[in-house]
Amino acid sequence: MSGYDLFLLAHPDDDLFVRPLLTAPDCAKLVIYLTNGQAPGPVTPEQRRRESTHALAAAGVSDIAWCGIDQNIEAGALPRRIADCHAAVTTAIAARGPLRRVITHAWEGGHPDHDAAHLIGLAIARASGVLADSRSAPYYRAPQSGPMPFLVMSPLETNGPVERHRIGFGGAFGMLGAVRHYPTQLVPMIGLTPGMAASVLTSRQLNLQRLDLSPAPARPMPGRLLYESRNDLSFAAFTDLTGVFVAKHVLPAGGAQ
Repeated sequence: MSGYDLFLLAHPDDDLFVRPLLTAPDCAKLVIYLTNGQAPGPVTPEQRRRESTHALAAAGVSDIAWCGIDQNIEAGALPRRIADCHAAVTTAIAARGPLRRVITHAWEGGHPDHDAAHLIGLAIARASGVLADSRSAPYYRAPQSGPMPFLVMSPLETNGPVERHRIGFGGAFGMLGAVRHYPTQLVPMIGLTPGMAASVLTSRQLNLQRLDLSPAPARPMPGRLLYESRNDLSFAAFTDLTGVFVAKHVLPAGGAQ
């Protein structure tokens, strides 16, 4: 395949979970951040931009589009602003060359912005004719059983067979070392980094799943979704916010995925 890989990431710092793909020298990369990363607190979008720019430069990536900043889409607002963001992404890629594939978040109910990014990824990949070649990566989600409050980088079976990409210790330590680029995100990193370390140091692999096998827009998993517990947003409310976009851009002709 020729062309470039398009990374559709909900927040500045979400590049951490796909860093081995970003550092691979196989093709050109374009990273698009879909929100400005701003949440309640003193951290500004410009701080988030600087951190991500440095992190991607260290990975050898300089082609970045800031749709979330340009559209003033705050963290947590992507489901509500999904149509605006999709239009901005479409504009951002229009002048570039052929698209090889889309890489985005798994459909897993972990964060509403992640699932909204997944829907945008489906729409862009379908419209570009690269759906079968595109992939999703698990970030974090609620467990289906057991005492853990959440799971990190744990793929759901409903998203299709897992493709295990060998990254070795170098790639694993590269992911963990890149956390240093995000000092403003110390608190979430304290929660996520141990799970990331356990996943990549044990397996030395990155788990991906085919985007064309996504069950979206069906409920990602049975039981309470992580964002239903932590973001106080029900899946029904998420569906209400994104339903018009899904019907127009995500579902193929005939209305079924």
